[in-house]
Formats: sequence, C-alpha cells, structure tokens
Amino acid sequence: MCLFVFTYLNGRRYPYYALVLSVFAPLGLAAVCAGIRRVLPAQAGRRALAAAVTAALILGSPLLTLHASSNTYLMRTDKADLPPYRFARIIRQAEDQTLLNYGFLDGGFYFAAGVTPAGPYFCTLNIDLPAMNQALQNSIRNGETAFVVTRQTQLKDTRHYRLVDECSMTFEGRVWHYYLYQRVTEIP
Repeated sequence: MCLFVFTYLNGRRYPYYALVLSVFAPLGLAAVCAGIRRVLPAQAGRRALAAAVTAALILGSPLLTLHASSNTYLMRTDKADLPPYRFARIIRQAEDQTLLNYGFLDGGFYFAAGVTPAGPYFCTLNIDLPAMNQALQNSIRNGETAFVVTRQTQLKDTRHYRLVDECSMTFEGRVWHYYLYQRVTEIP
C-alpha cells in the first residue's frame, strides 16, 4: 500500500507506474480467495465453490485487463503504420542513418530504426537543462545528424534539412503529428 501511495503521491498519472505494483497481484488474488473460503458456509461443497470462484477470477482477469486497460487501443494497429516504423523504413535506406529525436521525449524512433543516438542529448527530456537545449539546437543548426524527427512542430531552421515524411498517431488519448526531416546539404 505504501508503494502505491508514494508512487502516485506526486500527482502524475502515468499508466505504466502501476507495473511496479503488478508483482503483488497474485498475493492480492490469494487474499481474496482466502476471504471467500472464510465467508462461505462450512459445507462439503465449500472447497469446490471456492475453487470455481478462484478459477473464474483467474480466467476473468485477462478479459478485465483487455477491457479496462488504457494500453490496448493499439493492439490491432499494424506497427508498420506507426510513425517510428514508418520513418524507420526511410532511415534504413540511407547510407548515413544518424538520427535526432528533437523537441520531445524519445518516442521509440531510435529503437524502430535500429539506430544508436549520436550524442548524449538525443531527445528533449522533461527537465529544462540549458546545456542540453543548446546542444540540441546546435545539432540542428550545424546539420549534425542525417535525420531529425519532431512532434507537433516543424523545424524552424531548415537550411540543412527538408521534410521527407509526416504522419499522425493517437497516443494515450491524444493525436500527435510527427515530422521526419532528412539532411540535404553536405556538411564539411
């Protein structure tokens, strides 16, 4: 219980925070089953009924999870249609596959393209570090990576880049629009 309280105490509600608590689900299910056995009358069929209720809970859990989880909406989406994989098809065709995830938290673009980030500041974090922001802006200004991915906003400095693809996807209840830029100038 303390883990739950302290996990959610800061007011943020990321759905994946509950994963930490999922290891305790079997203990909770065991406690529920033990409680059912105590409440049922002391007849000979008590064990059979407790077993049936337990089985129903175990079998019903995946169905409940599919219905109640906020993370199932992409299950029927072909991953090739998602921005990271769509952009990865383009990135993999290039000789230089360096990539910068600019202006937002890493969205899986490096993973989908099989690319290792080129520098220590490979995406925008949820903390404001002046050195990080300057390094990211310098990377764009100097055309340091072959590709740049942005979300919701287009690049302002496009002297080294041109837009090669864009697409949208719904993620956690919001529609996000992504842009893929490719370097067009040779950098000495």
